Amino acid sequence: MGTTEIDQRKDEVNGEKQGAMCCGCCCDMRRAVIIVNIIFLILSVISLIVYLASPTALTSQIDDDNLISDVEEAYVVDSIFVGISMVVSILVIWGAMQYKMWTIIVGVVWLVVQYIFSIVWILSAYNDYDVNVPIANFVISGIITGLFIYPHVGFIIEIKNGVMSKETYAREENSCCCV
Repeated sequence: MGTTEIDQRKDEVNGEKQGAMCCGCCCDMRRAVIIVNIIFLILSVISLIVYLASPTALTSQIDDDNLISDVEEAYVVDSIFVGISMVVSILVIWGAMQYKMWTIIVGVVWLVVQYIFSIVWILSAYNDYDVNVPIANFVISGIITGLFIYPHVGFIIEIKNGVMSKETYAREENSCCCV
């Protein structure tokens, strides 16, 4: 390798930041993926604690045995989803730390599957009880899901384009509030 090639490689690794910042000003995409998955993991743990600590909290005021049965079934199904979400979040955090693109893709797929399943599940429940469907809930949930997906997609693109890697992270690293 000649001196020019070495200098060019140093510029590629140590030059000006090439990747995007999450939300245009916050932090690099790798850090954003780690942060949103830590948040998702914390929310999952809280959900699981609530489900396990008070399994009858939602059903104590219900007189309809069919509805009680459906709510209890929903607890079980949601607990399974929460458990899977926790595993996926841990996988994604590890993958982001190791620059493993496939783990980030698994995270995106899981977020989409979880969102679609929640819509189907809720529509089914509302249909069973002939209640108006709260469309605003789907829109808000979709926006939140999109906000969680956004840094994942940005990180995937940066890995794929060679912008983000172990070698270039010193150049790409950025944070407004975290160490």
